[in-house]
Amino acid sequence: MSDNPNPGNFANRPKEEVRNIASKGGQASHRGGFASMDPQKQHEIASKGGRASSGSFEPGSERARQAGRKGGRSGGRARRTTGNAGEEDRGQEVIDQEAEEAYAQEEEEADEDYEPEQ
Repeated sequence: MSDNPNPGNFANRPKEEVRNIASKGGQASHRGGFASMDPQKQHEIASKGGRASSGSFEPGSERARQAGRKGGRSGGRARRTTGNAGEEDRGQEVIDQEAEEAYAQEEEEADEDYEPEQ
């Protein structure tokens, strides 16, 4: 490939290089993604049904309900403090603190409910 500062611009590339790229006909240099996986691996992933592997909310959990309630209230609170000359905007700090407290509570509950697989 050339030392072109804008390699995406084919007009600035040598004709031979453009011909070489064009001869590949848009073929990817690698096979990747879900469609190229073997069917068993696809099935394993798909059977999880979109469940996140991270610490996301469990549907119907108390933490999810709290976040939903706070989400509706929090935006208005932050907007009310915005634009008041000379006042510090503390709305986001309150939101962040409440979120941290809810997360810590959920973590504690998860630790209490944890049962190692055998």
